[in-house]
Amino acid sequence: MKRCLKALIALCVSGLILFIIPLRTFVISPAVRVRIIDEAGYPARGVIVAQTWEYITVGSKMHEQILKADDQGYVTFPQRAERISFARLFLGVFRDIVHLQCGYGFGPYARVMAHGEDPYVWSSEYCSLSDPVLKLIRLKRMKVDLYP
Repeated sequence: MKRCLKALIALCVSGLILFIIPLRTFVISPAVRVRIIDEAGYPARGVIVAQTWEYITVGSKMHEQILKADDQGYVTFPQRAERISFARLFLGVFRDIVHLQCGYGFGPYARVMAHGEDPYVWSSEYCSLSDPVLKLIRLKRMKVDLYP
């Protein structure tokens, strides 16, 4: 009886550890090569281009990489992936189903944003696995400034 109880406890502890440790890798965004053009349609060289990505679930964090466009207006970001535990996935799905006030959304999220020196000229596009072809971002004059 004691041997069976010890085996059951060891099995439960092992299962709990496997449930908590991040084992599964999820791709959040494909590799992206994008060209930034200015309002006139010319390559926007040297503008700031930032990619943000996150697998939205309980305890997730937004990640960001900031680059500058090359002389032809191009910037390249690698594929983004994150390892997530089954516990965070389970809690994320539960939170999304019952619409708890402590969070919103679930799943992969990635966006590329570009801006120059003028805070009113900027643009952004989402990049996702379901629509992986992000090839062009055209800077636009907006009514709201990007940064004060």
